[in-house]
Amino acid sequence: MHKHTLRFCGAFTLGLAALCAQPVRAEPPSTPAPVADAWNELAEVVIGPGNMDGATQAILTELVAQIAKGEDFVQMEAEYPGLTAAFEDSLRPIVIAEASAIRPQYRDDLARLYRENLSAEETRAVMVFMRSEAMDRFRAELKKSRSNRAVVRDLAAEQEVSVASLKSDVSSSAIQAMLQMDTADMQAINGFYRTPVGAKLMALNPAKLAIDAKWSNHISPEAEAQIAAAVLDAMAAHIAKTDPEVAEAIRKAWNEESQSPVEDLARSD
Repeated sequence: MHKHTLRFCGAFTLGLAALCAQPVRAEPPSTPAPVADAWNELAEVVIGPGNMDGATQAILTELVAQIAKGEDFVQMEAEYPGLTAAFEDSLRPIVIAEASAIRPQYRDDLARLYRENLSAEETRAVMVFMRSEAMDRFRAELKKSRSNRAVVRDLAAEQEVSVASLKSDVSSSAIQAMLQMDTADMQAINGFYRTPVGAKLMALNPAKLAIDAKWSNHISPEAEAQIAAAVLDAMAAHIAKTDPEVAEAIRKAWNEESQSPVEDLARSD
């Protein structure tokens, strides 16, 4: 039996739980804003359809790739090719479900920020700008240029995602996107931000980044409880394809009732 495999299973799962288990917890959902609420509508425009799922999947892929560079993981991948993909596949539905679950509360926080700082008329002006063809093209380029380097660095170091890291990734992504834009589009975008309304919107960036950080560091108790089981189950299933004895040992340790199965694995000699 590969004792290294058992130790790695436990140590990796403990580490992954630490990465995902940040201190922010879900707040009671606030009362949904009416559809006609301009500030709520602006928050929806800012978030965009499917953007949270796409960003979450991109960060997960980059985080797993970063973790996979570790010496133990490299050794495990060499012994059981495809293990990295199995890890990522096991986590994807959990993190996507979590992103979908927090979306209404994240939207409410953004809507509150806009409601407290922009008039209804100003908010409608921002929405016209956000829905312009120039901004449509900018968002398309931004999606292609998205950088999560600083955020992934925080997560890999088992730290909370910081406002500074979010700002760094946003700035890097925006610069790369702007380099792909034509002059007319950039003139339209810069022209808006030189208006009084554009300047007010830009002044809200620090507060928006704080909201982004809050929800980047969120995990529900339900998702937290699923992580270790999902990872160990995926690991055992993948290893069983070529080494059923080790896979059975992993499952047996996971089902131990005397103490935490993850601690059993991590301490196995």
